[in-house]
Amino acid sequence: MSTVQKLRLDRKLLFGLALATSPLLLSAGSQAAQITFAASAQNITFAGNGAGALSISSPTLTGSAFYDADPLGTYSISAMSFTTGVHSTTGNFTPGANTETFTFTGGDGDTLTETITWNLIQDDTVQPKFFGTGVVTAASGDAAFLADFHVGATDRLDFITMPLSGDTTLLALSATTGSETGPISSGEKFPTVPEPASLLLLGSALAGLGLLGRRRNRAI
Repeated sequence: MSTVQKLRLDRKLLFGLALATSPLLLSAGSQAAQITFAASAQNITFAGNGAGALSISSPTLTGSAFYDADPLGTYSISAMSFTTGVHSTTGNFTPGANTETFTFTGGDGDTLTETITWNLIQDDTVQPKFFGTGVVTAASGDAAFLADFHVGATDRLDFITMPLSGDTTLLALSATTGSETGPISSGEKFPTVPEPASLLLLGSALAGLGLLGRRRNRAI
């Protein structure tokens, strides 16, 4: 086999490795172990304004939670008090001023504090669903936990409520001046960026691919 043929083969092998592993690496980053949390003991109150928007309020919401396969711990979401925008054509409410604090204490001592901003509230069901993004402001714990939730890391958080007390949708409620309540049923939060190790491995493969390309050009 000539030098040029060998370089071509090596380049194909490296390219195949990069192609095969990059989705896996990125998936591993975006689907890392997550914090799962259970029902809250406190209710969220939804009140219609009669014109397609809602007022949302709650005391601090608390319940049990766990990270990955660690022992059971607890979570809290600070008190809510904000008014949504009018129901959109996409079928959701966009929250207004709506920044809360999420905290987690794991059964093995992991701790997390982050700022949560709610992005939208799904309204076409009797069990409303909140979707938000978070930025970690404080964290401590073992290496696995801190790899996912280190200070400055971003993540996604969502939760669904139990069926509202009046068994109605938020859209129907927003057209009235009535109110409904419901506690969190369950939720989850997980990182949205690949781990540094995954990015480093992928970058190394792509860098090697570039070097092989330059070697091939010189050989030709």
